[in-house]
Amino acid sequence: MQQSPRPVDRFFEAWSPRLAERNLLVSFAGARYNGPLVDSEPASWRTCVESSLLSTHLMTRGFARVARTQGGAILNMASIHAEAAAAGTPHPARSLGDPADVTRASLFLLSDESAFRTGETIRVDGGWLRHAEV
Repeated sequence: MQQSPRPVDRFFEAWSPRLAERNLLVSFAGARYNGPLVDSEPASWRTCVESSLLSTHLMTRGFARVARTQGGAILNMASIHAEAAAAGTPHPARSLGDPADVTRASLFLLSDESAFRTGETIRVDGGWLRHAEV
């Protein structure tokens, strides 16, 4: 999977004059291999890595070129999926959560209240990852 930076560059060239005074980028890119690890091929792993890392890099780079003169905030999100949670392991949250849970955390990270924070990791998973056996 070869990704070209050109479509992303064209996007920011077209939209940079329209960006608001408070520029925000929320990036959530990723792919997942749906199969047993022992059956995976390097090409499948490469696709997952490129989708997650290169796409995020290209969007962040394009946004940063605009934001360095206009200011702004970037929120890059990722998902970690643990397939090997032990049966019967108690979890603090009894539900899968709601998109609003992620929205509230995102709005906080993009707000002036967190302007001094950089490189933070905030888990919004109801405690699932803490109790997963990986």
